[in-house]
Amino acid sequence: MATIKPTVEGNHIHLRCVYYCADASGQNIVTIATEAIQNYIMANCPIKPLASYLEGGMSGDKKANYSVLSGFRGKKVVVEVILPHSVVEHTCHCTAKQLVDGTMAGMLGLVMRGSITVNCHFANPLAAMFIALGQDPACASESHIGIGRTELVPEGVYCCATLPNLMCGTVGGGTKLPSQRACLEMMGCYGPNKANQLAEIMGAVVLAGEISLGSAVLSQDFAKAHKLLARETFEKINPETDSLEEAFDKAQALILKINKMPGKMEILKIYGFYKQATAGDCPANAPSLFSTDLKAKAKYEAWKKCHGMTKDEAKKEYINLIVNMLDKDQKEAEKK
Repeated sequence: MATIKPTVEGNHIHLRCVYYCADASGQNIVTIATEAIQNYIMANCPIKPLASYLEGGMSGDKKANYSVLSGFRGKKVVVEVILPHSVVEHTCHCTAKQLVDGTMAGMLGLVMRGSITVNCHFANPLAAMFIALGQDPACASESHIGIGRTELVPEGVYCCATLPNLMCGTVGGGTKLPSQRACLEMMGCYGPNKANQLAEIMGAVVLAGEISLGSAVLSQDFAKAHKLLARETFEKINPETDSLEEAFDKAQALILKINKMPGKMEILKIYGFYKQATAGDCPANAPSLFSTDLKAKAKYEAWKKCHGMTKDEAKKEYINLIVNMLDKDQKEAEKK
């Protein structure tokens, strides 16, 4: 079923055909259905059009455009979360006010540049998920149009991401490709009646990415991470010449040189020392005794074990742990 919205410009008439596509993204079937409407009009219109075109640009397909913000083609998703002050300080490495002020500065900059979209990088996670999950990657150009913002609230920071035009589907198109279908199945998002669930997950990932990138810019980790984790730029730690900070930075990059995945206990030690080194003692509000999030509980306990260490002491422990893991990894590789 379709509704048709005409727009007249001089002797041109643009018809926007609007469809309900259920759990499909719908571009292909919409094209076929619109062609049928076009053919019917050409055959039955009492005033014969001089020419007709299946696509006249009004669809906005695969193009960034202002109309996305008020009228949408795909799913409209709004995702929100309140970050407590303790999470902002210990995880985002900034204060609630800094996070809100930084968001406002970024929004003003985008307005002055004439940007259609107001967010840090909706496009990055959406492009990656579109490719991995069998969506049309070109549709990321219109799907990333949206608004990411924050507000200062008594509990901490209210964070919100609005995606008014998220083009996604769980049936048809690239969702049937083997790897993409496998990814959708792992997420429980393959097949009919799953498109809304997929849209919600995409929205949550986008909001998490906004919080992460915005926090990294404020804590000065953004450029630092690019420098440390750039491909093939790993430098060995030199205890004689490197300062503690330099050795700590290098150790973070050297983790990626370990060939064998560390065990669960080693990963938790890495996490605990890193959090103590960067944030200090863990907050008192531990995960609830009745919480089913076992990963969060394990991470909290790993951090709590480092309680009382100075940041410098934790950095030294972190460096020693990574160096020992690298030595062990290299010896095992040499045996092979």
